Amino acid sequence: MGLSKPSEKLAKTSVELVVDFLDKLYPVKNSEIWDFPGLTIGSNDWEVDKILYAVDPTIEVINEAVEKNCNFIFTHHPLFFQAQHQFSSASFRGRIVNQLIDKRISLYCGHTNVDKSKDGASFGLAKELNLKNIISLDNYADNYAKVNAADFQVKRTTALDNYLAVSGDLKSEQTLEELLKNLSLLIPKTPSPLRCSGQKNKKIKKAVIISGSGDYILNSNEAIQTNFFGADVFISSDLRHHPVLDFRQTYPNVAVIDVPHFSGEYICLRNIKDNIEKNLGVIGILSNIITDPYNFTSLDLAK
Repeated sequence: MGLSKPSEKLAKTSVELVVDFLDKLYPVKNSEIWDFPGLTIGSNDWEVDKILYAVDPTIEVINEAVEKNCNFIFTHHPLFFQAQHQFSSASFRGRIVNQLIDKRISLYCGHTNVDKSKDGASFGLAKELNLKNIISLDNYADNYAKVNAADFQVKRTTALDNYLAVSGDLKSEQTLEELLKNLSLLIPKTPSPLRCSGQKNKKIKKAVIISGSGDYILNSNEAIQTNFFGADVFISSDLRHHPVLDFRQTYPNVAVIDVPHFSGEYICLRNIKDNIEKNLGVIGILSNIITDPYNFTSLDLAK
């Protein structure tokens, strides 16, 4: 899969109208407690006539917005994960803030509030894989609890419309090797490879997907009590050594695919761009900047 080509110019609007529209689709109130999505830089009365969509708000992405005359940037990851007390040019975040204000470019982050929607990264990746019967893991666990009430001990409290984590069925059974190859063709290529744990010829039908850092689910109570949601494979990112090692010992029949974080979350940007173009008529461009922090591996040295 390549990155993007710009659309034709459509219309102009204001920051306020774009932010209001985004909050209706992906309410900020639905974000995780540690997350702070929404409008980060900008003013409601600033004009918006071209939007750049990117995974990370890096200096390179900001420069791309300037070069392509974009006056609104939508990023999946926030500029600030922690409190910031200094915005001078001494830090790269300070330089970003000052450049955005100087160029009157607004910055909006749609993170876990987007991930929990059907336009989020997990649901989007499931659709790219043409999975059917896509369901949130919350919903799966609830249905499992109803059928196995006597054995299910976890109290279910999460809303059923949380698609931060999903499961679904492949349209036709594939081997793990075939699935890995198909997945590699669907996501943007970065120097970081897809990593896999499992037997190449293992037959895969049901997948569990968490785009972004997902190893928190591996040895959770719900995973244990549902036999890992009946899955044949778990697809996620940032999977650490010990959680995966323990998981494979516990579920030797469940394979694991570790996708580069950037590649797994780039997918959802297209849906967000299409929603804004369709409803507000504002041109959208998907960033061509690959913000995977790793730019070569030891495999490159052998070439």
